[in-house]
Amino acid sequence: MDSNPFDSPDVAPAPASPAPRRSGWKRTVGIVFLLVAIVPALVLFVFYYREVSVTYYMTRNPLAPASAHLATRMQAIILGNMRALGAVAGSIVW
Repeated sequence: MDSNPFDSPDVAPAPASPAPRRSGWKRTVGIVFLLVAIVPALVLFVFYYREVSVTYYMTRNPLAPASAHLATRMQAIILGNMRALGAVAGSIVW
């Protein structure tokens, strides 16, 4: 035990100065604030994007006039076929 340099206070190393402790509370508060701010913002953005998409397709969709034109043509064809069938049915002698 005589060879231990830490036995006497004269040769013992000086204690290290205490470093400032970082508790991390600022980072934790920042992360919580970020989550509290970003999650509602993303939800609102999704609803806004959905509303804009629906409005666009209801007002500026080029398929609506094309489908209306196609429906009108199909109605004319079906009405013509019904008139022709009515004429054939009226000419049948029972």
